[in-house]
Amino acid sequence: MTYSEETARPSSISITVDADRETVGPGDRVTYTTTVRNLGTGDSPALDVSHALAPGLVLVSARPEGRLVADGVHWTTRIPAGADARFTVTVDVGGQAGARPLTAVACVARAGDDTPLVCATDAATARAEVPFWWGAVGVLGVLLVVAVLVALRRRYPFDRFR
Repeated sequence: MTYSEETARPSSISITVDADRETVGPGDRVTYTTTVRNLGTGDSPALDVSHALAPGLVLVSARPEGRLVADGVHWTTRIPAGADARFTVTVDVGGQAGARPLTAVACVARAGDDTPLVCATDAATARAEVPFWWGAVGVLGVLLVVAVLVALRRRYPFDRFR
């Protein structure tokens, strides 16, 4: 009697991650959906699905409930052959996010092994928030130019050159 257990090979697992918004700014809320598919002919072994949180993001929720660790959220799951599993992470964009893209990185590894089998990324572009004082300096600059032009016109009237 021969016994064999066919499990999904690493190349049989695929992963995608998608943000529900393409552009975000401080105070915005964005949800990332990670989909892990078992393209193999056998059930997957126990898998660790991770979603790293970029600096400037504050976790609001994770579905299904996962383990919050220093680098993000982790879930342990098994995926039947031909099936997929979905994981969502909802975050708020903090004020220090700046103008760089907020890149979400999701990876799958065998449970108990830190070596990723496959990873995916998606980036939401952060809007650059202009500080209030930049606008105030700009307005003062325009007022200064207008004041100089008015003073020059009073000193050198245009009708003098006719």
